[in-house]
This record gives sequence, C-alpha cells and structure tokens, in this order.
Amino acid sequence: MQPRFRNWVLALSLCLTVVSSLGAGTGSVVVERARTRIGVARVVLNMAPLTLTDVGLVGDYALSVPLAPFMGDTGTVEIPLTRSLSETVAPGMTLRGTATSKEDGRIHDVACTFKKSSKVRIVVTTPGRVLSFEAPYTLTN
Repeated sequence: MQPRFRNWVLALSLCLTVVSSLGAGTGSVVVERARTRIGVARVVLNMAPLTLTDVGLVGDYALSVPLAPFMGDTGTVEIPLTRSLSETVAPGMTLRGTATSKEDGRIHDVACTFKKSSKVRIVVTTPGRVLSFEAPYTLTN
C-alpha cells in the first residue's frame, strides 16, 4: 500500500471512529429521584442520566437509607440494548441489566419497565430482598 493512500485510509478510519462514538452517546434516559420503603425505613434511589453508549445504557446510581446510612450503596447500572433507544424505551417495554456496586463489587439484577404515564418501575433484586421503585422519566436525544 502506498504511503499516501495508507495515510488517507488511516485518517478516514479515525474520522469514522470519532463520528460513530459521537453518535453512540447522543441519547439518554433521565430518571427522577425515586423512593420506596423497607418496613419503616425509606430507601432513596438517585440515578445519573442513563447515557447511550456502544454497550447500551450506562449510568451511576446512589442508594441511601436515611435511618441507616451504613446501608447505602453507589455504583454503575448497565442495560444492554439490541434496538434503538426510541424503540426500546417505550410504554410496555421491560429492559434488564445489572447494577454493580463500587464499594464491594456486588452485582444485582435490574429490571426497568416503562409505563404509559411516563413513569418507569425499577426493580432491583439483591440476595436479601427485592426493591421496587417508581419514578418519572424523560427520554432525550
């Protein structure tokens, strides 16, 4: 391969890589603060926007239990996607993924079911219990 042609191919592949990575992160799902109860204790879920990447939706989360701060957790949520964001995040659709704790590496199953009322039900399954949250969400492009 001639040097000029090889440089042109390398430059083109670099441009395509940059454009595809920009296109991959153009959408996100913003979930508002959600609350649930475990007995008398309130549990609060805060999620950073779930951003579209090449592996699916990815974002950070923070769980807090005001009555028992030592039971809080932070980590990352990953939800793989097989279709476009607008096809997947629609009323009646359920997405399944994982939540990985930054503190001890525990992995929990996560299921997000989108409702007609622009709310999402987030169910987190841990070895000790199942937490079910419901919160409004918005889809951004």
